[in-house]
Amino acid sequence: MTEAPSSESAPEADGAGEASGPPDLRDPCWMPGKGAVTAAGVLAGASAAALWLPASIAAPVLGAGWAVLVVAAVAAGRRLRRECRAVSVRLDGPTASTRGESLPARYTFVYDGAAPLRLVFRPILPELGEPRAQTAPLRLAPGETRELTLEIQANVRGDYHFGDVYLRATDALGLVRLQWRAPAGHLCAVQPDIRRVREFLNARGAAMPNAPHVRTSRFRGMGNDFESLRDYEYGDDIRRIDWKATAKHSRLITRNYEIEHFRNIMIVLDRGRLMGAEAGNGTKLDHAIDAALMVAGAALGSGDQCGLLVFDHDVTAYLPPKGGLRQLTAMASVLAPIQPTLAESHFRRAFMYLQTRLTKRSLILLIGDIADSQASQALVTGALTLGRRHLMVMSALRTPELEAILATPDKAPVGPYRKAVVYRLRRERRELLGRLQKGGVHILDVHPEDLTVPAVNKYVELREMNLL
Repeated sequence: MTEAPSSESAPEADGAGEASGPPDLRDPCWMPGKGAVTAAGVLAGASAAALWLPASIAAPVLGAGWAVLVVAAVAAGRRLRRECRAVSVRLDGPTASTRGESLPARYTFVYDGAAPLRLVFRPILPELGEPRAQTAPLRLAPGETRELTLEIQANVRGDYHFGDVYLRATDALGLVRLQWRAPAGHLCAVQPDIRRVREFLNARGAAMPNAPHVRTSRFRGMGNDFESLRDYEYGDDIRRIDWKATAKHSRLITRNYEIEHFRNIMIVLDRGRLMGAEAGNGTKLDHAIDAALMVAGAALGSGDQCGLLVFDHDVTAYLPPKGGLRQLTAMASVLAPIQPTLAESHFRRAFMYLQTRLTKRSLILLIGDIADSQASQALVTGALTLGRRHLMVMSALRTPELEAILATPDKAPVGPYRKAVVYRLRRERRELLGRLQKGGVHILDVHPEDLTVPAVNKYVELREMNLL
């Protein structure tokens, strides 16, 4: 028999947790039950009323009442402790999952007691998941095994730690309650979602036009590698007409050229304090990682080499550009534990690190956000310096909270001042992005949850233009 809390489903789970059922209860805590509190209140009221009676009559009666209550509570506590020691808990759940999926945590209760037992179940759930707290009542019959499944939504990457379970039991008369901790720890690693990357690569490999909203071109363009022959179309460059094939087929035939492979693509990912802002289903950094993996999959699937650099106040991770789909797995492994920090992003230090390691002209995709003028000045200076040798693309992620301030009516006294600050920040942002664009940096000014498709299409566009 399976029982689940309200608004929760109960699917099957993979993996195994840690079983419990020790001889002694862990961290036991005794508390009076409602029955004991009610009886004590009645006796206290009777004691107050007995002040008008002779002591020889009231004292024996009240003393016997208190004695009966204490003896009954002690006996109920011993019986309840014996029944609670007959409860064991096991937690089963997945050991790995991807961001955006739900984690089914299945708790199994085995009860070997002799009398029915009423429990309140409260597990320690992962702080990264939703919901973060859950309680559910249980009623276990002698010899019964009960399963209870919780669905935890994993919207953020990282390690999801399921802690122990706290149980609270009440005896049949409600005189005493006993709370204890049952060990049931479990760990699930939530990785970046690379399923869309695989779907995109499979769609391109099968020459299907229904890849998820992303261009599926084979990167024909202004390259020098011969790719195929086709019929001449109006507007084609006459210098690409193949005259031998034209004479053979008695119609104009032109050559298709393919963009050269083995170009360097370097993805630079900011994990500073601004990237921790919530944006839809996850943080800015979560959406940036999804887009970075999609661009890496498109580049590696096209024969290019892709690398990765992650930074905040210093460089925290670096992978040199390499080819092959194994590089995609390596990038996903590096990005899985990456979380936003409270440090200010140091763009100049990251750009100097790249200058000493990128000897070949590369496409540098910078994904981040901009804040104050000092950090912005460092960004502009470093990006323009790198742009002299490399092809720079800046993906500037917008902040949903700022746009919500402008869209929501605010009748508070400070409302107009708050909107004025937002307008000033937007103006400074436009000026900064304009300076970058004038300096030759390609700009993507998008919402975090909409970044993936424009980033991949920008890579495809630049590659077809043979700008590398």
